[in-house]
Amino acid sequence: MVQPSSPTRDRACPFCERENSAAVPSPNSAEGWKLTRCPRCRFTYLANPVDYEALDKEHAWEVSSVKENQRKRERDPRLHVISGWMKWFRKRVLKRNKLGTLIRAHFSSGNVLDIGCAGGGILKVLPASMVPHGIEISETLYKKAAKVCGKRGGLAVHTDGLSGLRQFQDGMFSGIIMSAYLEHEVQPMAVLRECKRTLRDGGRAIVKVPNYASLSRVVRGKNWPGMRLPEHVNYFTPRSLRGMITNAGLRIERFKLRDRSPISDTLWLVARKDDLPR
Repeated sequence: MVQPSSPTRDRACPFCERENSAAVPSPNSAEGWKLTRCPRCRFTYLANPVDYEALDKEHAWEVSSVKENQRKRERDPRLHVISGWMKWFRKRVLKRNKLGTLIRAHFSSGNVLDIGCAGGGILKVLPASMVPHGIEISETLYKKAAKVCGKRGGLAVHTDGLSGLRQFQDGMFSGIIMSAYLEHEVQPMAVLRECKRTLRDGGRAIVKVPNYASLSRVVRGKNWPGMRLPEHVNYFTPRSLRGMITNAGLRIERFKLRDRSPISDTLWLVARKDDLPR
């Protein structure tokens, strides 16, 4: 396991902002990486994440995903093959695309933003009534996303999520996608508040993150697929995800049992910027 590129101070809990530098590291910590469970709110997070520059280079998604697949293959070859086959079966045979279904059901026409958009794969297949915009920290992937967005009148920016959101005006988006992004974000509460600002009244945000409360995580511990240090810096449970969303001033529109099942490694949530008077 590599060490942090740039030493960082222990960050406070990203949920309740409690200072936990003296807390005992979680048993799921790895050498050099301090996983902490906040004594106050019980949120689990990486206390010493790498800086944004390292995320752009040595921990960029197109690099870290290859390394992670290799680790999974070496750790449990049979499980890796079975997992890959199941993903293929769901996508190609069952034609399941939950993100696409949620976008069609909850987003309306207008500007749509994908934070952590990679090469723009999701943006490329948005309905014709939606204008794609993206934020991507990897320069290599950003260049691909910029072409996708530009062809349909949208814009991609090369920066971290929070800085990118601050470049867009109030109420600009009808929808914001955060699929496999928020677990990477060092400042998730600030990002969610910026999402509220940049959403128009009645606009929605779709969030997909690993489920730290899943039975698989409890059984597999450090070998759980969602345990990725240092790329994953936030470890959400249904309770903490719900709390962060509502604390940011967004209203939960969909978070059904099948979106937060304990037998699933993934949490799905749809939040809305409430346009109703308080």
